[in-house]
Amino acid sequence: MDINRTTPDNTHIEQYDNLKPLLVRPITPKEEKPWNELMGKHHYLGFRKLTVKSLKYVALLNDQWVALIGWGTAAFKSGHREKWIGWS
Repeated sequence: MDINRTTPDNTHIEQYDNLKPLLVRPITPKEEKPWNELMGKHHYLGFRKLTVKSLKYVALLNDQWVALIGWGTAAFKSGHREKWIGWS
């Protein structure tokens, strides 16, 4: 560990030589099932599926999944939203 490195505002940066850089990449087709299962198990709202067009990413640190990221297209119809807005 090298604790002599600093940022421009003199904040110390700790460097751990045994850590590889964080890698964020799209999942592969064979990773979709484990990605969905982990989202269902760990997301605070649960998870069923992303809407229509979607992007699913995984963040890896030392070749281990440490975060999941996903985006889905916006819903054209959402009963709860439309009721809250007052739309019929």
